[in-house]
Amino acid sequence: MHKLVRILVIALACGFGQNAYAVWSKPEKLTDPAAIETLKNVRDLFFATKGRVITCLQNGRSDQDCFCENKKNYTYLNKLADRMFEKYPSWDTALELRYIEGETVKSIMPQELKRQMKFKENCVSYIFL
Repeated sequence: MHKLVRILVIALACGFGQNAYAVWSKPEKLTDPAAIETLKNVRDLFFATKGRVITCLQNGRSDQDCFCENKKNYTYLNKLADRMFEKYPSWDTALELRYIEGETVKSIMPQELKRQMKFKENCVSYIFL
């Protein structure tokens, strides 16, 4: 339980800092199919990996075990996200990116994604936070 509280505190602190890093603007609604597919791939991998880490932590395993167990996913996510930001540089400072999938609005905050990418560059780096 202590680990979950720690993660929530970090997430909240990062959320409050969101505006310091992002240019304040309306969420960008994507309509280009190629752009949506790019974002969808990154978003799906991001949330799937994040979910696996949270499940691992809830099962009582250590932070290091959970993050390092998903190191390949984070490495691949970093590559996908780097390519995405190179292809769509304006997304780098967007507050939120949205697209519609069926009847559901999907979104991701690029700054949240970037924080997660930096945090996971080294699966042991969390110790120093």
